[in-house]
Amino acid sequence: MFYRKFLYGFFNLMMLSVCAYSIKSRSEVNKQAITGVLVAEAYSRLPTDDIVLANRTDPLFSGESFGLDTQVLLGDRLRIVLQNIKHRDSRWAKVKLLDQPTFKDGAWRPKVCFMASRAFYAGGSDWQSNAVVISLVASMFAKPSMEGLQLGRLSMGTRIKTKKEVSHGWVEVVLASGVMGCMRTADIIEDEVLDRWSPAIKRDQLMSAALRFNGSPYRWGCSSGFDEKSPALTGVDCSGLVYLAYRTIGLHVPRDAHDQFLAASPIKFGRDLQRGDLIFIAKINAEKNIVHVHHVMIFALPDSVIEATGLGVSTINDLESKKQACTRVISAIKHPCLKKSLKNFWHGQLNDRGELVFFGTFLGDKATYAQLTKGLLK
Repeated sequence: MFYRKFLYGFFNLMMLSVCAYSIKSRSEVNKQAITGVLVAEAYSRLPTDDIVLANRTDPLFSGESFGLDTQVLLGDRLRIVLQNIKHRDSRWAKVKLLDQPTFKDGAWRPKVCFMASRAFYAGGSDWQSNAVVISLVASMFAKPSMEGLQLGRLSMGTRIKTKKEVSHGWVEVVLASGVMGCMRTADIIEDEVLDRWSPAIKRDQLMSAALRFNGSPYRWGCSSGFDEKSPALTGVDCSGLVYLAYRTIGLHVPRDAHDQFLAASPIKFGRDLQRGDLIFIAKINAEKNIVHVHHVMIFALPDSVIEATGLGVSTINDLESKKQACTRVISAIKHPCLKKSLKNFWHGQLNDRGELVFFGTFLGDKATYAQLTKGLLK
């Protein structure tokens, strides 16, 4: 009898615990949050391997092996799906990245990833930015002086709020984390200035932003400015380069190459490409009858591309070849995926390697431009 009462009581206690946990978990679903660190990493799965920061100095560093999907910048919007996931003696959360749309099941949806809980904080829905960092890496100081206390280094594409000009060439800013300081006006562009720019000036700014990465190492899954002294500011992959460059002109394009292809307006012929338009390289899966874009490049005059390339990095052994695993400018004729002038390609043409070459733009179509300015996700 005592034994049955004990089991009954223990069962009730367990049920109450499960209910309490369920209520707590449900209360955390769909909670708004923002990134609270300068650069946060997001994973397609909970990482199973230890991340050795020393590897970040290697140009061939790849996050693919432990599931690195993307990086998220300070102030970017999140929605918490599941919180308090204990993994490797730390807390993680499953989140939706509201500033990184992906096309799934016939609609644009937030990219779903895992992030360390310490990388974000709940709230922030009232955070309103009015400017963006356009330098590769921009310093923030306590006072308007390059000799003053440095409060942090912000990646290109980071959204900030400007308050007032404190001296010539310096402006007071507030970060999404609440930190206040001063930044050089040359490192940022305010939204009201972007709104007045002509399409030609925006193309100039886009190209300037992309070229700032020239020579920086390729990083799988990364989308932040590169600083060799920082473990967080690690550089870009091919689509990360496009993603950040377009953020500097106020366009919220998708993060991944295939999604960028789906969101862009097609261009029929290579001869019609303008600065800042995109070239996509796609593989054909004959068994599944699908086409998947695996690489994206930015068109540059006269007949060149800007790309973050990691092509063949998994098999490179010699030092000379390793130099190719970086962001670079290369002529179309010399590029292994093209091998001839872009003027001789048309949208959807096969290259010598059996891949498809597509062209697209986010700047030529007014409807597409307006949609991306507002964002694909609300």
